Amino acid sequence: MRTRLFLPLVLAAAIFTAQPAFSQNTTELFRQGIAAREAGNFSAAAQIFRTIISLEPNNSRAYNNLGTVLRDQGNLGEAITNHRTAIRLDPNNATAYNNLGIALSDQGNLGEAITNYRTAIRLDPNYALAYNNLGNALRDQGNLAEAINNYRTAIRLDPNNALAYHNLGAALRDQGNLGEAITNFRTAIRIDPSNPFAYNGLGAILYAQGNLSEAINNYRTSLRLNQNRNPSERTLMTTTQNNLRLAEQRLAEQQRRR
Repeated sequence: MRTRLFLPLVLAAAIFTAQPAFSQNTTELFRQGIAAREAGNFSAAAQIFRTIISLEPNNSRAYNNLGTVLRDQGNLGEAITNHRTAIRLDPNNATAYNNLGIALSDQGNLGEAITNYRTAIRLDPNYALAYNNLGNALRDQGNLAEAINNYRTAIRLDPNNALAYHNLGAALRDQGNLGEAITNFRTAIRIDPSNPFAYNGLGAILYAQGNLSEAINNYRTSLRLNQNRNPSERTLMTTTQNNLRLAEQRLAEQQRRR
């Protein structure tokens, strides 16, 4: 089973806070736009960032944030256009390159996404999120060794990045390094005990190793945590339910044979 990426978490981290250089009115609009997006009110957030752009047509951050919200809405084409505009207005906007990479990855354009992640890293060599996202794209291309190197760099730069530990665990699992994969999934869970993805990933490895009871416990925890999350994560719930059913069936068969 291939665990999907935590793109919603990645995007939340990419939103900018208001900057003192803006007028007070624009500063308040940025605050309102960010709050609306965090509340899941994407239509309102998009309208607020469009208002900022109408007031400040050369505001790179507003175009970048609008692009991020449009991606939340599934409008990848317009999201990409706005991220490109943000970059045209500010060619040193590393976050816009990173967010453009995310939208391109969602669109399946991994080659161009990788180029933009690398540009974000060149502009900001300490940009842990961009290293993590570059690792995701490389992993999707099947380049596990380089993906793992980028996840490790993300962790070195941000040792509390549960997302990077999870993704490293998934890549190590794909590589067949199950012991180290388990360690990284457990670290991801220790840092962020509320995220269902790492529990499901850990459960899959434990199942493969024949540790059915612990696999079942992790699958159940994943399902419990996933009940009230974003509807886009229903695929995870379906996958975990199937995994749990198989593990319970296998455990019951073992117990009958005893």
